[in-house]
Amino acid sequence: MSDGILLDAKHGLNPGLEQCFICGEAKGVVLWGHIKTSTREALHKGGIPASNSGEAPRMMCLDKEPCPKCQEHMKQGVILISVRDPKSKEEEDNPYRTGGWVVVKEELIRRLVSPPELVEQILKKRMTFVPDEDWDMLELPRGERKADEPG
Repeated sequence: MSDGILLDAKHGLNPGLEQCFICGEAKGVVLWGHIKTSTREALHKGGIPASNSGEAPRMMCLDKEPCPKCQEHMKQGVILISVRDPKSKEEEDNPYRTGGWVVVKEELIRRLVSPPELVEQILKKRMTFVPDEDWDMLELPRGERKADEPG
């Protein structure tokens, strides 16, 4: 039997929003309560800031599962996201997004990317990060836009 959620003396139920790893939008609510030191340390280790006051993080990414909106985009094509060169080990796993976000048709990936093994990995994942230098060379737009939208 579970003891339930232990309420925080100052923050009560202590809710936060879970973010989509791909688009960064909220995809759910996380109900914390009292955050123990071990939990706060685990959050910090995972790159999620948690204050010493016991307040839960307001926004956090807990997994790489796409939100329903991104899942729909992935059915239409492949999501490309512009990123800067990593400045730390953490940025290698979770790159800093620089504002470019488009959905392109599979044919574009097959035309522009090599070797074939990389093409297949991208098509299987349905998303990839593109370094800013390559993004600009391809003249991809900054901001969300589907491949078949004008503009």
